[in-house]
Amino acid sequence: MIKFLVLILNFSPLVVVPAVFLWGIFAFWKKKNFWLLIWIMAGFNLFLALAKSILQYLVWNQGGVTHTLVNLPLEKLKLNWFSDLPIFTGYSHGYFLFYIWNNFWRDALLSIIAALIAYGIFLLLRRYRKSLFLDRESEFGLLLALLVGWPAILFFLPLTLITAVFFSIGNWFYKREAMVALFWPLAVSAAIMLFFSAQLSFWRLSLFGL
Repeated sequence: MIKFLVLILNFSPLVVVPAVFLWGIFAFWKKKNFWLLIWIMAGFNLFLALAKSILQYLVWNQGGVTHTLVNLPLEKLKLNWFSDLPIFTGYSHGYFLFYIWNNFWRDALLSIIAALIAYGIFLLLRRYRKSLFLDRESEFGLLLALLVGWPAILFFLPLTLITAVFFSIGNWFYKREAMVALFWPLAVSAAIMLFFSAQLSFWRLSLFGL
């Protein structure tokens, strides 16, 4: 039963993320509000981290060697600066807490933080270069940043700028206009990152026999 739930959780982003991506494009063209989708995606990231943490606890707590890991404090192994925090080294569940942080919660929280930083960058660009943005493009960029997630967002933003340059060149030859709105560069860049993320996810699932 637990393995079946793990399988569902591992595959769920491969269904939810493309669905939200297509829904977001539809919402943009229909001039709908993005904030519901944004909250759904942020909540989905946190839900996955919580659900995987609970399942990890249940798996390890079944008995055997892994049962001891649940109640084991993290020794001062100098894995990184974060591993020396008292919450990991000073409590009986330290090893388990460090494990779920490192494998589930870190990327979920960094995805949200990085997406908010990207949103701030979009707002600044819109403030000083309004011609770059159509209405609601900043919120669309925030949604896509959440979809792409951490650490892919580090490649998503530069790729958006590069894609925007190519779209601007094409727009110049087609319409004799150098500037182009960021909707298509954002959408294309996100689609590229999501495609490679999906390939990586399938590779991980096949690697672990799921």
